[in-house]
Amino acid sequence: MAQIDAKTKKKIMAGREMISNYRNAHSQVTDSKEHTKIQTQLLVDLKDGGFASIDDFFAKNQQLCEQELARCYQLIGQCDGCLGRKRGCPQSCYESRTKLLTEFTGPGPWLTLTPDRTVLKVIRTPPILCNRDFFNWQHFTGHNPPGCAATFEKIAEPEFDISWSMPEGFTLDKYQEIKGREK
Repeated sequence: MAQIDAKTKKKIMAGREMISNYRNAHSQVTDSKEHTKIQTQLLVDLKDGGFASIDDFFAKNQQLCEQELARCYQLIGQCDGCLGRKRGCPQSCYESRTKLLTEFTGPGPWLTLTPDRTVLKVIRTPPILCNRDFFNWQHFTGHNPPGCAATFEKIAEPEFDISWSMPEGFTLDKYQEIKGREK
């Protein structure tokens, strides 16, 4: 994916301000006609700002956040399949780091069956800097699930709010609730 240049970054920052202004105005509106008016104005402003749609704006914002994450954080350590967890890696990690092999290579820690009963061995691939991982675990030290061997380490200060309009992630309470179900 191409890097976002300074000109596009400036447009995204202006788009963020438009969205924030819309959200503020929207919170004060009670009339549906007024709501339609401010929503239509937002769409016009975003198009004038160089975005094809609101989805285009949010996609570019996400791309910019991922670009800034890669600049400001590095991944330290290697995935060990969350050996310290009873149920292995959380699904958010598992889905982005698995590769299925069609040949059976003997028993191993990560086996699964396909609908036609073919045995596949799941092989972990090295962790990659991934927006979903960073934001899923943002409330935890190292931006990773407790017990994970790989952590994100800050190497530079972000130039802007990389959490703006991104997923909230797991809170400690939510994690404890999930962990309780794993027993």
